[in-house]
Amino acid sequence: MTQAPVAKFDTLPPELYLPIARLSVAGSGYDVKDIVCVSNINSGMRNIVVNTPDLWRKFTLSTSTSSHKLGRLCVSRSGSHTLDLLIALAQPMAEEKRVYSFLKCFNLAAPRIARLLVRISHPSSLNIVNPLLSKVELPALKDIDADYDNEVHEGLDRWISLPSHGANLRSITLTGVQTQPFSQLDLANLTSLSLGAGKHWKWMSMSIATLLPAATSLQELQFVGEKGTFHTYLDDEWDGDVSFTFPALRRVRFAKTAPGFMVPFLREVNAPLLEEVDMTTPPHRTHNEEGEEVFAGWIGAVRSIVENPAFALPAHTLKLRQGGVKYTPQEMFTLALFLMGIFPNITTLEIEVRLRIARQKARPEFGGQSKD
Repeated sequence: MTQAPVAKFDTLPPELYLPIARLSVAGSGYDVKDIVCVSNINSGMRNIVVNTPDLWRKFTLSTSTSSHKLGRLCVSRSGSHTLDLLIALAQPMAEEKRVYSFLKCFNLAAPRIARLLVRISHPSSLNIVNPLLSKVELPALKDIDADYDNEVHEGLDRWISLPSHGANLRSITLTGVQTQPFSQLDLANLTSLSLGAGKHWKWMSMSIATLLPAATSLQELQFVGEKGTFHTYLDDEWDGDVSFTFPALRRVRFAKTAPGFMVPFLREVNAPLLEEVDMTTPPHRTHNEEGEEVFAGWIGAVRSIVENPAFALPAHTLKLRQGGVKYTPQEMFTLALFLMGIFPNITTLEIEVRLRIARQKARPEFGGQSKD
């Protein structure tokens, strides 16, 4: 059996080299190894790839010194383009030589970093990253996304610095880590903010109360329980003394957000331009650190609104998505009452859920005899 001839790469027209290179590295993300491999196909491809700066603007710095070497290569070959950097420190970086190599590469890239992703899981990594963010000048940085995946680290020192107190940032995403409580922040340019919960960690309300008032230009806000339900250490501590005014806010999203946080938070929000609220079906119970129930269902929320009406949030659209929450018919009804009370100006309701309706239990609020 005769094999079909295989065309040699060298026979391809040179004008195809760059499209092939872009296609080859399109799914590489922050892995530089693919573009290095492509550049070694032949001398023609190498010349094209090496002299195309935007192919080298995304890279990773990890605990490996080889990543630092590749990082320096990317900084050199990316020309004057802004950089998109991922810091991935899954393990402690104990060796002083590795730390020095990491810091040297970061400092080399710092003036042109426009987007910074931080993925760390050890307190010692925080001790490396925070001095960089607080002391190294990052004049081009507009977007920071930090995720701290640690199940045992608690306390006030679980925080991350914002470069220049956040003055140049347009977008902030913080998951499993908060800003320093009571810090002075300048977030006048911030338009997008996402706060995410850790698997075994909760935000401190004092950090949220410091962060949000500084974001005077905020347009999109979301609370996301990516690895656990989003709530705070004291979900019942919003006592009316703290209110939030967002003159430019258009969209709010709640994903797996505890009602004990969501209800009092919404009652303290003044957002005259709010157009859309997007939420997954929230749980109907919230417990504090001692296991005490601080939110006992939606009827209490409805009563609190009746007794002390909230600002009339002017959202046009409410999206309710699947959250895997099991509601009784009464709980579904009272959730609807709550949504009507907190969002009296809704004009469009989009429901994308298949609610699992639990068996009905008689409740005193509806004439039953059993206790909730």
